Amino acid sequence: MSDESQGPAKLPSEAITVNRRKAVVRYVEFRDVHAQQLLLAAAEHAYQALVGSDTWGGIAQIEARTAPAPPARKVLFRRPRRPAALPMVPTTPALARVDHLTANTPRELEASPNGCSASHGVAQILASVASDLVRELVALPPDQQAAHSAYRQTLRLAAELEGLRDVVLTQTCTDLDACVGIRSPGHLDRRVEDAEVAEVLAVLLQLARAAEAEPPRP
Repeated sequence: MSDESQGPAKLPSEAITVNRRKAVVRYVEFRDVHAQQLLLAAAEHAYQALVGSDTWGGIAQIEARTAPAPPARKVLFRRPRRPAALPMVPTTPALARVDHLTANTPRELEASPNGCSASHGVAQILASVASDLVRELVALPPDQQAAHSAYRQTLRLAAELEGLRDVVLTQTCTDLDACVGIRSPGHLDRRVEDAEVAEVLAVLLQLARAAEAEPPRP
């Protein structure tokens, strides 16, 4: 008969799975605890909606963003040409929603009376990095986009951008001195995902530090 009292008790595998699947905020951090909890709920809801759009959607399309062409030499008495429409590229429904979020969310926060310089700056950084990730992913066929290692974190990043928007639009800022920022690196206990999060977070922090080093606008 074995002695069951020997050795430390092991946690059930179900408990470990639940712990690792617990929702977390990866990239954004409010100083106010209540605001952070609101962000967590809003970002997780947004992420599930993005994943769901891929489940039920087909193929979407977005404009192929390219660098702006250099300005042409001014010619007198000539009517200005209308800018040519950008070509459309196929993408997953979720990436199409991410593309829309990155283009519109910073403007929404700029127009909101609840916004502040900190939330505007974080939104711009999130939108910039998410937009770059979308550009890289749409270079692949739609059936390969979702299989790419950066796909999940692109959706997570966009979900936190949407969550940030929801919190700012519904909550009045009570701390104008950096009420929200990019999270400091930390261990998330997400195994493989740790490396993916760390890579995106490093880019976000680099942009945040560069923005802080810029002289204030007159």
